[in-house]
Amino acid sequence: MKKPLLFFIALFLWTGSSWGQTAIIGTGTSTTNGTSADPIERYYKYEHFQIVYTAAELTTAGMPPGALINSMGFSVSESAVSLANFTIDMGLTTQTIANPYISTGLTTVKNSFTYAPVVQVAGSFDMITFDANFTWDGTSSIVVNTCTGSNPYTSPYGGLRYTTATSGSMRYNRTDGSSNCATATTLNSSNKPNIRFDYTLAGGVLNPTAFTATPVASDQIDLGWTKNGNGDNVMIAWNTANTFGDPSGTYSPGDPVTGGGTVIYNGAGTAHSHSGLTDNTQYFYKAWSVDGALTYSSGSTTNATTLCNAITSFPYFEGFENGGLIPDCWSQSFESGTINWAYRAGGQSGHPAAAAGGSYNAFFYNPSFTARVTKLITPSLDLSTATFPHLIFKHAQAVWPNDQDELRVYYKTSAGGTWILLPGAEWTGDIPDWTTEMFALPDPSADYYIAFEGTANYGYGVVIDDVRIEATPPVPLSDWAIYLGIFLIAIFTVVRFRYNQV
Repeated sequence: MKKPLLFFIALFLWTGSSWGQTAIIGTGTSTTNGTSADPIERYYKYEHFQIVYTAAELTTAGMPPGALINSMGFSVSESAVSLANFTIDMGLTTQTIANPYISTGLTTVKNSFTYAPVVQVAGSFDMITFDANFTWDGTSSIVVNTCTGSNPYTSPYGGLRYTTATSGSMRYNRTDGSSNCATATTLNSSNKPNIRFDYTLAGGVLNPTAFTATPVASDQIDLGWTKNGNGDNVMIAWNTANTFGDPSGTYSPGDPVTGGGTVIYNGAGTAHSHSGLTDNTQYFYKAWSVDGALTYSSGSTTNATTLCNAITSFPYFEGFENGGLIPDCWSQSFESGTINWAYRAGGQSGHPAAAAGGSYNAFFYNPSFTARVTKLITPSLDLSTATFPHLIFKHAQAVWPNDQDELRVYYKTSAGGTWILLPGAEWTGDIPDWTTEMFALPDPSADYYIAFEGTANYGYGVVIDDVRIEATPPVPLSDWAIYLGIFLIAIFTVVRFRYNQV
């Protein structure tokens, strides 16, 4: 009786440990940092890649037939900061490389989203949780098809670690004109990205789905999820890096997970608020389903950055000297198309040739006759105690023969308020050189925002720099008599002078 009992115990332990698994392909340490082609860079505005991972590689990595792949990640070595409209498709193929282009049998596993790659140490991976699981049949190769755009041509361009393989293992297109997601990849590469797949086996504990993190304040992120089909409880851990261990046993809030993460929730609910956080800080989360036998799923990940505290100290100055990145706590709103503001010296083709001050200015440009409109938005400004607040900035927008870009400046008095055009803050003509603009800011409030709305019409671009917000403090009531006296003395002096001239 002992042997059958030991057999079943061993089988149970093996099965439980296999329900949430990972498969890693590639151990190379070379990187594509800079301008080299890879699926998570933005050296061109539109990028379309296909990579094939063979059945032999998947088997060697330990993936069994029937594996339900629920997430994947690359070993990010340089972050492109933000990749718009990033999608992932996967498919089964008999090909062992991505040449020729694979156009059939692809399934979307990650719908369009804005991907913010997070740099990892070698051997670690920035995981992306799928919207739909993908099943491997155990004999076919897997093709990973990614697409992104439009993205700005802005450094850092992004990079990942790769392992050298057969030419054509990765195949791609990079263009600046328009989306190439439906265009066949044509350029071969032997730089095969290192990749990690997370998967479960049929019958295992499935992950919670729709796991989201939403910043609602400078010190709070709200989490939400949908429980798996069995209604299993959910445990959530957080970390300041995308590093989490594999849970086992029982946990209570505050307990560490060996290998990374601290538990903040464990229960039957579908929402949790993580509070007491630091403003403008990125937090990472992982959610596991856990059944009555304390078996955990492979886990789903998400992340969010807390909101910024309002600016309360004035004058406030922004010169865009942030190494080519959007300034902290500034944001964008795409009004037409998805063109980002960029940060560089001067405008397109030297119009103007340099920043108004320092090495960088904000720059909005689109090499297309289709107009694109994006707002560049300041952090929240607390102008509630200000008297005579005003905005000063420098600006240019050179015409390119007959193609003219435009700028408008808006304000709103709360985060959920309506944008209002600043009176007179609209430029639709040629401004070839840096020009200083100044405007009073109406209706000051404790949660005030200013938006620079660029319209790109294939001109030389809209450039702004040296943004300054002055908020003259209120004059104490006791001082008004002094100011009134000075005013009356000035009037008396002028009248007397004119009288003496008669």
